[in-house]
Amino acid sequence: MEQQQTSEQQTLSKNQQLAQIKAYLYHQFEVLKEFKPLALGIDKDIIAALPQFDKTLVKRALSSHCRHPRYINNLAQGGKRYDLQGNEQGEVTPEQQAKTEHHQVLKIQAVIEYLNREYTVFKQLKPLSNNILNELTAALPQYDTALLRTVLRRHVFRTRYLKAVIRGGDRLNLLGEVCGKVSAGEQKAAQQQLAHLADKKQGLNYE
Repeated sequence: MEQQQTSEQQTLSKNQQLAQIKAYLYHQFEVLKEFKPLALGIDKDIIAALPQFDKTLVKRALSSHCRHPRYINNLAQGGKRYDLQGNEQGEVTPEQQAKTEHHQVLKIQAVIEYLNREYTVFKQLKPLSNNILNELTAALPQYDTALLRTVLRRHVFRTRYLKAVIRGGDRLNLLGEVCGKVSAGEQKAAQQQLAHLADKKQGLNYE
């Protein structure tokens, strides 16, 4: 049975195998599915648990998992580390917390700067296509979708962007081509979000 699985995997592209490994990991191990901080050296346990997959691809899948914003956020919060069975094994040190948080901030900032430099629609804060995340994922395969989603969320919650949506008009794709209109419902939602941000800012000023 294992030989048959290995033969089938050889016919798949590396990206397909990588997706298959990730799906297997999240199905089999709750600690990965929940993005809990992992025990140091857990890569050896994962490789041993997946003998049917290429070791290099298993390491890539684990590396991708550890770059996921949910994992990084949990790591930055500190606490216990866990083995594959979900048992506590070590702790996240304060130094590791600080390093993780700093690294994620730098990474997000680097992507934001790249988008502002390469794409006019981002630099000018134009209303974006509702399909913009898929466009970014296709245009920037070097970045995880989760990271791009985090960057995009920060972008669309900027005051200038919300005001652009409130004004209405065309939505643009990554290349600056018209691909739709801002709806009345979207304008109203942007107004509510802008008011929420203003209230939040005012509340912080009173603290």
